[in-house]
Amino acid sequence: MADCTNTQPITVVSACMRPDGTPTFAICVIRVSQDERENGVHYYHAEADLLQAGLEEPFVHFDETEAPAFLIPAVRDYLAVPTPSDPAAKEAACPA
Repeated sequence: MADCTNTQPITVVSACMRPDGTPTFAICVIRVSQDERENGVHYYHAEADLLQAGLEEPFVHFDETEAPAFLIPAVRDYLAVPTPSDPAAKEAACPA
């Protein structure tokens, strides 16, 4: 069973579609354990957040450890999202 008590935030940048079919980017900050991150659980949480926000597939995700160094700052600029000093991250669900 995964230990979900020791979680860390991870930033995920996603390329996705708006409901009108035009492409866009999105940034999510997800809290997951190391095991969850290694198993890609943060991408499932990002997809759930994107779907709830009305964005659509296809989704292409890059977390902060996989993304090229320019990507997250460039998407933040594109979306006019400030760089958080202390991100208000979503708590990842811990399966029982």
